[in-house]
Amino acid sequence: MNSASKANNRIVFLFGAGTSHAAGLPLGGEITGTVLSGIDVTRHTNGRYLLGPHSRPQSDASDGFLRRILLFLQLIKAEADIYYFLDRLVN
Repeated sequence: MNSASKANNRIVFLFGAGTSHAAGLPLGGEITGTVLSGIDVTRHTNGRYLLGPHSRPQSDASDGFLRRILLFLQLIKAEADIYYFLDRLVN
């Protein structure tokens, strides 16, 4: 097999949050709850969002954008909850 063929035969594995739960990392539902609560969620000045307590010097001082993002995510979650109501828990 030449090197061009090898490059096209890469294998990718996709794992859910449960694979790292034994290591003490949170499950998807826990992450979702944390994000949707908005508690200790900050927007860094570089545009990234941070979870957990962080110092505020490099945080975006305007929380209006963050509030709109949280509302949007909560609306999406509500729609998913309604759609999957009888089938499964949505996280």
